[in-house]
Amino acid sequence: MIKHYLTLTLALTMVLIVTGCQEPHATPPTTYSDMKIGTTFDPQTVFPKTANYDFIRVSPDEEGLSPEAVAIVNRVRKALAAELKAKGYSEKSQTGEVDFFVDYELVAQHNVTILAERAQAAGEEWITVVGMPDDFIEGALVVDVIDYTNLRTVWRGVCHVNIALLEVSETEKQQRVQYAVQKLLETFPPK
Repeated sequence: MIKHYLTLTLALTMVLIVTGCQEPHATPPTTYSDMKIGTTFDPQTVFPKTANYDFIRVSPDEEGLSPEAVAIVNRVRKALAAELKAKGYSEKSQTGEVDFFVDYELVAQHNVTILAERAQAAGEEWITVVGMPDDFIEGALVVDVIDYTNLRTVWRGVCHVNIALLEVSETEKQQRVQYAVQKLLETFPPK
């Protein structure tokens, strides 16, 4: 299970490496393609201009993940914290008061193309089937904002992206996450 999670998390390194949004309208990193964002929210919820939040998940260092997975999750958390701060939301107050919980999930799917070929040899027919990984993986970052008082999800954002499996620099990883989180939280809080 941990190995599968690590594989998915490493794939997301190339899909989403979120670190925060310093510039108001970041340009997409060169390795992004086909980003899709979807959001939904509870229209009955009042989203204040300022609020305190806390992450539901423990620090990635405490989850027992591999060093690569810890780095990925730390980028995501850092980016979410930076973008929420830019919107007037602060991590829990010194008194421990919280208005919202924030949760996130990283998922990735590596697609496989199946190739089949027929051949005849010595009067016998043979079928060869080969599975080849596609050059693209589909990944998603899911962010939930949960009302502290009733523990209901009041806002959800999903960022899907297809990305070539390329080694990218640390700077590119930072830009990718920054851009993805910025776009994902563009309409948060809803008006």
